[in-house]
Amino acid sequence: MRFETKREREQRRKRQKRSAILGMVFAMLVVVGLGVLLWNGKKNIEAKNVEYEKQIKELQEQGKILYTELTDEARAEIKEAMVAATEPKVEEMCGKEILETFRN
Repeated sequence: MRFETKREREQRRKRQKRSAILGMVFAMLVVVGLGVLLWNGKKNIEAKNVEYEKQIKELQEQGKILYTELTDEARAEIKEAMVAATEPKVEEMCGKEILETFRN
């Protein structure tokens, strides 16, 4: 075991303290940097969402798309309309007996 003088001990503690402070500063810079990156990413996503919403509205006005999100009621209405549109053709092709089995 090596003994150290008072001056060596003070220098060692000073280096340890400096190293600890630099480590904390580095950690804080990393956290702030990640925060800035996440904030910029969020802003970019919000800007793209605004752009996409404009495109959806334009397409809706042109009649190229009818809706973007469906509620359960809208899904049920669409399903009923599709069934009503296809039932006569199925009945014509297969007959009423087969159609009744699929309804149940």
